[in-house]
Amino acid sequence: MSYLGLSLGILGAVILVIFVGSVVWLHIRGFKDGAFHDPILFLTNISLVAYVTTRWDRAKAPTLLALAGVAGLVAMSFLNVLFHSAASVRAFDQGVEAANGKDFDRATMCFTEAIRLDPKYAEAYCNRGRVHGSKGEYDRAIADFTEAARLNPDVADAFYCRGLAYAQKGDLDKAIADLSEAIRLNPKDAEAYHDRGLTYEEKGEKGKADEDFAQAKKLGFNGP
Repeated sequence: MSYLGLSLGILGAVILVIFVGSVVWLHIRGFKDGAFHDPILFLTNISLVAYVTTRWDRAKAPTLLALAGVAGLVAMSFLNVLFHSAASVRAFDQGVEAANGKDFDRATMCFTEAIRLDPKYAEAYCNRGRVHGSKGEYDRAIADFTEAARLNPDVADAFYCRGLAYAQKGDLDKAIADLSEAIRLNPKDAEAYHDRGLTYEEKGEKGKADEDFAQAKKLGFNGP
C-alpha cells in the first residue's frame, strides 16, 4: 500500500472514531430523536472514500472522482446534522438550567432554540410546555405536550404533563384521559395515580379517587 493510501486510511479511521464517539455522546446527553438516522449513509461515505483511495486508476478517474464528490456531499450533510444536534442539546441544557433557576423567559427562549435546531426534539417540546404551564399559559403548554406526544407517543411524560394542564384549565375529562394514558405507559408512576385521584375527587367520583390514592400509596407515594 502506498504512503498516500496508508495516510488516507488512517484519516478515515480517525473520522470513523470521531463519528461513533459523537453519536454516543449525543445519545448519553439525551439527544435520541434523530441521533441514529444517518450512520449508514455516513459509513457508506467512508467506504466510498476508501474505495476511491485504494482503487485509484487513471482510466477510471472520472468515475472515482464522481464517487468521491457524492461521498463528500453526504459527509457534509451528515456533519451539518451532527453539529446542529450538538447545538440543540446545548440549548436544551441551558433551558433546563434556566427553568431550575425560575428564569422562565430565558428557559422558553432556550427550548425554542433547541426546537429550531432540531424540530423532532420531543423532550424540548415537553420541557417548554412545562415552562408555559409554570407561567399559567396552559393552552400553549397543551400545544407543546401534544407535539411531544406526537413525536414520541410511547413516552408517558407528555401525556402526564398534558393531563395536568387540562386539569388546571378545568377540563377534567381530558385530564383523566391523558393521566390514564400515562398510567398505561408507565403503570408504576405513583404520582400519575395520585393526580388522577385528585381529578376524580374534583369530579365527585370518590370511589375511583380512593382507588387511585390507594394505588399511589402502594407504589410509594408519600406526598400530601
